[in-house]
Amino acid sequence: NCINCPSLVLDFWDERNYLDCLYISHWTECNSKCLYCYQANNSGEFKSLGYKILPIIKEITEKGILKRNSKILFGGGEPALLQEFPNVIDYLIDKGFSDIRIHTSGVSYISCIEKGLKEGSIHVTVSVDSGSSDVYKKIKNIDAYDIVRNNIRRYAQFKTKFGESNVSAKYIIIPGVNDSKSEIERWLIANKEDGLCYTILDIEENWYLKNKNNIPNSIYDLINYAKERSTELSTHFELYERIKKLLFD
Repeated sequence: NCINCPSLVLDFWDERNYLDCLYISHWTECNSKCLYCYQANNSGEFKSLGYKILPIIKEITEKGILKRNSKILFGGGEPALLQEFPNVIDYLIDKGFSDIRIHTSGVSYISCIEKGLKEGSIHVTVSVDSGSSDVYKKIKNIDAYDIVRNNIRRYAQFKTKFGESNVSAKYIIIPGVNDSKSEIERWLIANKEDGLCYTILDIEENWYLKNKNNIPNSIYDLINYAKERSTELSTHFELYERIKKLLFD
């Protein structure tokens, strides 16, 4: 129901009638149980809307609604568990789509994206949120830190023609759980050792909404620390939406 979609935007649309961004998020099945996930308290009855997306993508591509320079984002559940994901990726790469963004837990290795990583058409973001196994287990409710780190290294070995890997590690600050400089430092060092060129920082949504008018200085200090250390380690530092609002609104 588009009427109730939180992403619904009233705007003057381009008369050329094409999508500059396609966000694919029609399933919630995952292989981790992040405590901050909007599905954390869901009994699990909703996993997929039950329809195939590849025929839709083919149709809107053939009609020119989806362009080769359109941004394609995979969110929602875990892409590794989406049955038609390999076929969708193969189609997008074969058709020359150059900006495919994939968010993954990193628990399962996704071999079908290797070609896109080499070509530079795919960028993978792995949600790690920690720099140690103990903190990882508290957040994800599974014991898979070493597995995820190994998969990150496997992804990072595929370099673009510019000599960089299109792989990012994301850290969502969760006050009271992983909001320490020591944990951030371990995460940043691990990213560097694993060959990553990009690091991403965000803050847990529910906490942010409750405290956005009274953010403690310790959170600002932590953000600045992460940014400064990322620069020192020569990794590109990116802020996600909530951190940007916190700093610049």
